Amino acid sequence: MQKETSTTLRIGQTRRGFTLLELLVVISIIAMLMSLILPAVHQAREQARRTQCMNNLRQLAIAVHGFHSANRRLPEGNQPDRLWTFQAKLMPYMDRTDVFDRIDFNFPDYCFFYGSAVDPNNDPRPIIVQGFACPSDGNVGRVCETFAATHGRHATTSYLGVSGTSPVAKDGLFFSGSKVRLDAVRDGTSNTLLIGERGLPSNLEMGWLTCAGGEQPDYSGNQDNLLSTEVAIGRGTDDGTHNNHFWSDHFGTVGFALADGSVRSISDSIEHDLFKAMSTRSGSDNVSF
Repeated sequence: MQKETSTTLRIGQTRRGFTLLELLVVISIIAMLMSLILPAVHQAREQARRTQCMNNLRQLAIAVHGFHSANRRLPEGNQPDRLWTFQAKLMPYMDRTDVFDRIDFNFPDYCFFYGSAVDPNNDPRPIIVQGFACPSDGNVGRVCETFAATHGRHATTSYLGVSGTSPVAKDGLFFSGSKVRLDAVRDGTSNTLLIGERGLPSNLEMGWLTCAGGEQPDYSGNQDNLLSTEVAIGRGTDDGTHNNHFWSDHFGTVGFALADGSVRSISDSIEHDLFKAMSTRSGSDNVSF
């Protein structure tokens, strides 16, 4: 005869579960732990992005030195009457000969009209190159389509050449038609700014990578692929009103590559006169920190 299976609790045994109060306590503890962990995770991710951004700047500085070694001068900030950028000239030194080989730097018109001369599949202008973009910038990886019908499609860059103390002073290392040699840097290459960060506007109408004119009518590249220190570093936004000064999405600091190939994070509260002094190549400035 089979024994009946009993569901009756033995004497001394009790059935226990979570009470509503205990469940609420556990949920509260988990919520408190999450509130402590999430900011730390976010901070760790931002630190990783900041490190990658500084590494991008370092690679750009190395590429500039590679160009200088091959040509005994720095590349032009942008090419007069053509407007190809110094960033475009650096492509072979950034392992992107695939982009460089698509550009005819002798094309007899502004690069904005280059699309009429090449197959759309061979147009270098909309090609995104990750090494030219800050990973903390929410607008990277996008292509400007606004002027596609007349001026083409354009990939963007977070890293602009430092043109000097004003858009017309031409006392920095990059400006329209510049052909500066590093031995012309009298202020010390470790104190002279080469390339810096500027956040991308969400309309993508500034910060073009390979083909950039900037402000009209002179098309000097200002605010587009070049930027002066005429306006102090400051905290900016991507609303398009902060194109005229260096700023970044790294809270409190902006990354720069210097003429000696080193990189440095500079506080957005740096004294403006000091910042301007760092942007000149031969102003006999005594820069110290």
